[in-house]
Amino acid sequence: MELDEKAKALIESVKAQTTPGNRSLDISVFVSQSLRGKELNLYEAYLLSGMKMEFTRLSYVQPAWSNRVRISILLELLNLRLLAAVFEEKSEEVRWTRYAKEAYSMNQEKRPHYILDHYQEYLEETISSEFLQSLKDVRASRSKPFDNGPYHTDVFPYNKCKCEELLLQGKTLPRRNKKVCSAIENLLVELALILEE
Repeated sequence: MELDEKAKALIESVKAQTTPGNRSLDISVFVSQSLRGKELNLYEAYLLSGMKMEFTRLSYVQPAWSNRVRISILLELLNLRLLAAVFEEKSEEVRWTRYAKEAYSMNQEKRPHYILDHYQEYLEETISSEFLQSLKDVRASRSKPFDNGPYHTDVFPYNKCKCEELLLQGKTLPRRNKKVCSAIENLLVELALILEE
């Protein structure tokens, strides 16, 4: 199936869902499958993951859905902020930081976890190099027991981009990496319209 057809099928599937959580899940599956199939570039996947997070957010801020904020959501917001920094999108970085503050205040998963120990540092305007180094160290040593998970490498962008390493080196991704094909542009527009319903 061509990407255009897959995108249309995703739109139909998202429209058929009745909850923002299920809509979010559909988008997540599309992104991970399309990344595996090399049908999306990193920037397209980032934009779609951002749209996915908008639906996820609705599922925990709207009382009707009463979904809980968990550590995995905090990790996704962390990664979106790091990617925004890597793509030099300051306004998006501010948005993901704002969402992260909101989610952190609503987090219901209270247990020892490497991300919770440093999340306040993540919420600062400038991400500290110590925090980035701790993320890099966690990525390098995946021998930790699962009880300490989930890890920031378990959610988008997985190992497709080692954001913390790039930012530690003072590197960003050049403008030429920010290409979006017409199928994904159309998909983003359709998803935004569904989000506003």
